[in-house]
Amino acid sequence: MIVGLTGRVGSGKTQAQHAIQNAFSMSIIDLDKVGHEVLSYPHIQQQLDEGLGGHDRAYLSALVFKEGGKLASLNNIVHPELYRQTWIRACGSKKPVLVVGALLKELKLTSLCHHVIVIDAEEWQIKTHIAEKFDKIALHQRSREAYLQEADTVIYNDFSTAFEEQCLRMISQLLAVQQHPILD
Repeated sequence: MIVGLTGRVGSGKTQAQHAIQNAFSMSIIDLDKVGHEVLSYPHIQQQLDEGLGGHDRAYLSALVFKEGGKLASLNNIVHPELYRQTWIRACGSKKPVLVVGALLKELKLTSLCHHVIVIDAEEWQIKTHIAEKFDKIALHQRSREAYLQEADTVIYNDFSTAFEEQCLRMISQLLAVQQHPILD
């Protein structure tokens, strides 16, 4: 079973991931970490050097936030390898898999997932936790509504302990269905 966990910046994906990781034996694929790894691949660095003038993460971050058009170029170089690495890890796992990241849909990974959970939170609550980072990153993400449309399940994060309990209940239900599928 492959479960996708997605949502806007600051919505609580990492908090949910940690709770799930501590409670269940699942392979965790963190798209941010895999993305950083992909940036270290020599063939990707070469393409970034040729296409964008460099491959250092700080340089790329400054470039795409300064020149929005460069984000598409960066994605065209990095996303195919990020998808490939995620696919290899997910399909090669002997345990259930949790794929975590804001770009699940952009990477076309929703089709790989048996179930997609979207973490949702009110913008004012997100800003309380991550301040200016939200405004900087949210401009480059899809709308809240777009995230909600891709969900099989939405878990609302009110930034209380109930949120983690909801995440654990959902994963428990999904794993139970995997172990005892309903016969047609």
